[in-house]
Amino acid sequence: GPVALLILLPLGMLGPWWQEAGSRSPWNWYLGLTFSLFIGLAIALAWAIPAAKAGGPAYGRAILWGQTAGRAVKSFAHRRPSWWYLPIIPLVILPWTGQLLRPARSIRMPMDGGTRFCLCWFFPALLLFSLVSGKQAHYLLPLLPAAALLLTRMMLSVNQPPAVTPLKTMAIIYLAAGIFLTILPYTISHAKNMALAEHHMLFWNFLFIFGGIILLRQRSAPVDASIIGSCVAVVVFLSLVHLGPFHQLKTRYNLAPMATKIAEQQQKGKKIAIYPAKFSNQFQFPGRLTAPLQAIDNYHALKNWLKKNPDAVAVMVPKMPLPTVPGMKPEYSHPFRGRQSSLWKAEKLNFVLQKSLK
Repeated sequence: GPVALLILLPLGMLGPWWQEAGSRSPWNWYLGLTFSLFIGLAIALAWAIPAAKAGGPAYGRAILWGQTAGRAVKSFAHRRPSWWYLPIIPLVILPWTGQLLRPARSIRMPMDGGTRFCLCWFFPALLLFSLVSGKQAHYLLPLLPAAALLLTRMMLSVNQPPAVTPLKTMAIIYLAAGIFLTILPYTISHAKNMALAEHHMLFWNFLFIFGGIILLRQRSAPVDASIIGSCVAVVVFLSLVHLGPFHQLKTRYNLAPMATKIAEQQQKGKKIAIYPAKFSNQFQFPGRLTAPLQAIDNYHALKNWLKKNPDAVAVMVPKMPLPTVPGMKPEYSHPFRGRQSSLWKAEKLNFVLQKSLK
């Protein structure tokens, strides 16, 4: 969306500074920039205007104004202070964070066109993202290539090894991940709900710890070899995370099975309620639902709704599990994050609630 301009527009406006001298006149550059900007806006509006007309006034205001201005000035979600990104940056550039501790006088980085390009890419966009009210760590992802190029140029521009060896940093990350996953099931009471205890595999923890020990034993290497080794270590680490802990958690974050069951009930013409109300919009997209769910936020209101709609169904995602009543089971059940989601016929659920609330 329009947020892309926070990255591209400052970079374009500073084009005459980062380009090689005499490569193009500033007037021609800014004329081309303006022309390309209008083309980009035309492409976006070719979708947004018909979508706004089809979706109605409220939807049109949301996509044409609310999603941009609403997040930029006084965000309706993820509102954070202007300095919030500063402590995040050292985390997102791991394992090369130690390069930020290097004294400025030890850096011999040539200020050529490539370096200026990366500086204009990273710092103006970071400033604008900091001024925007809504902030998330992943908003910085488009800036990471510029940071990677600048850090690499910085590391290769000195004749001494990095101040903090990236391989040693990766060793600490490996060991910390292995130790954390090993002790997690025994220290967090709800770890079982998060599928880290019931399907826990020590094999992956061993791989993290073993990898950390190998990296700790690495001797000093030239800077370029250290960079390559660190990149390989990062890729292997992320692969282990996805194959191990994330693979175990994926069923907890897969909304499609329950959403499909809800869609089947809608196709049968059933009225559907969901408790608690904050989950009422979670199943819309994966289930391609054609109507909103009846959002209910307390058991008393839910019981009244069930009595008025005995042929309806209800989706339950309670924080505490529902009590077990002999002969009363949901039509379908599926893990949902740290909870259990279930689909009930109204009569059965009403009977269970009456038993549990007595």
